[in-house]
Amino acid sequence: YQISAQAAGVETDFVSLKPETLKIDVEDLIKAWKPEHKIVFLPNPNNPTGTYLNQKEMEKVIHFFGGRDDVVLVFDEAYVEYADAADYVSALRYRAQYENLVVLRTLSKAYGLAGLRVGAVFADKKVINYLDRIRNPFNVNSLAQAAALAALGDKDYLAKAVKMNSEGKQYFYKEFESAGISYWPSQANFVLFDCKTNAAEVVEDLLKKGVIVRPVANYKMPNYIRLSIGTEEENQKAIKEIKEILGSK
Repeated sequence: YQISAQAAGVETDFVSLKPETLKIDVEDLIKAWKPEHKIVFLPNPNNPTGTYLNQKEMEKVIHFFGGRDDVVLVFDEAYVEYADAADYVSALRYRAQYENLVVLRTLSKAYGLAGLRVGAVFADKKVINYLDRIRNPFNVNSLAQAAALAALGDKDYLAKAVKMNSEGKQYFYKEFESAGISYWPSQANFVLFDCKTNAAEVVEDLLKKGVIVRPVANYKMPNYIRLSIGTEEENQKAIKEIKEILGSK
């Protein structure tokens, strides 16, 4: 969002995550808002931490910003299919109540169509009309549209992908706990863990072993790594190499 805003000549401000929870504090967000802030973006679940706003927190945000004519509230739910916490709810539940509430979805994650760059926006007709005016012509090609419709109809694949992701998360949790590695429970398709050292070196060492992970120093977390969940074999290899490399630091 920052890059897109910069390209449009728009300034951005950030609300930091609480270090003890790696979550947005709703009160901090509300206090940080100023009338010149015309759009508020909230990823839920959050990337790269996998943390989330629960129903109570979400409703507090929505009730504060919802219905205002001076700001648009956008929830990015790219990882919503993986969210399994009992108190997680989608912002779609509240969409029809507020003209300024926008919800984003993608088929790049759970549906595995990242290369097609296709997703969806749920918003009031007024917002959709504005978006339609500025979007690129033919912004989603016909093949991507056909693939998206097929993917949305394949409930069996989605259920299988979500189940595999859940099992992979539990495996990572168990292995991290046994190795004494700090991690954050995730509502997404990755787990964030703490290297207790500069993650850049660990990332390079893992790459040499054939394990590709995501450094998150650009999110001001230089000691953390985001580990995506893969197949059972990939997960086992990743954990083996992580344990060996961190054990040698």
